[in-house]
Amino acid sequence: MTVIFWHNVPKDLTSADEAVLQSVLPDRERRAQDICAQIEQIRKIQHLVLADKNYKKIPQGSTREPADFFSNRGGLCYDRSRAFEKALRYNGYVTRHVSLYKSAADEKFPVLHRGSPSHATTEIKTEKGWLAADSYSMWLAADQYCKVFAVKDLATRNESISYTELDTFLHKYYRNPDQIVYGLYSRHGKFYPPYTFIPDYNLSELCFNLTE
Repeated sequence: MTVIFWHNVPKDLTSADEAVLQSVLPDRERRAQDICAQIEQIRKIQHLVLADKNYKKIPQGSTREPADFFSNRGGLCYDRSRAFEKALRYNGYVTRHVSLYKSAADEKFPVLHRGSPSHATTEIKTEKGWLAADSYSMWLAADQYCKVFAVKDLATRNESISYTELDTFLHKYYRNPDQIVYGLYSRHGKFYPPYTFIPDYNLSELCFNLTE
């Protein structure tokens, strides 16, 4: 049991997180109540946190919290989603980390195959359900009527969603993912302490894989 909790990636904001997010989001707003206002608030946070298109990788075995992300002036999808999720939590939202996988060779569970393509993104709990929001593009899975969609809904209920703002190379992950995994932050274990071969995960988020 000790090993299980030792490798759990915490989601709580630290004092260092609070300090850097205060500088990035100086006009801190608590979570809006109306769904349309929530979507606009989330979009604003997304732009403030992820507007820098620098995709400079943060090395494995290094800390990758918001302070590291902004010091590095960017990062790849897994670091961008982490900073975005903490910024959302800073503003009172509940989030979950989502990994999207495509099969490289028709494997049934691509998460188990090291070479399978993947993309890290975020879902936010809104007044009307979970909302997918990308970590690269300034794109949210919400339509003009403020209807929100989780990733799992997009393959079958996406007729009203516009993908114009989503980078083309990401369409395959949202429109036809081969596997969706909640709460897995890395398959190799080198993103968060203690930096072992055991994957990085959040236990509470992993439970969504049993219920979704």
